[in-house]
Amino acid sequence: MTLTLLLAACVVVLILAVALGVGLTQWVNHLIERERQAEARRWRNEL
Repeated sequence: MTLTLLLAACVVVLILAVALGVGLTQWVNHLIERERQAEARRWRNEL
């Protein structure tokens, strides 16, 4: 019984870790993309 609970807890933690990793990656990519667009806008303003 406790082994099943332990296994279930491990699976839940694994799923949460993957979801967090994916969310973090998307957030970082969003920040990078925003910075790149701001940089492109600055370049266009200088021309």
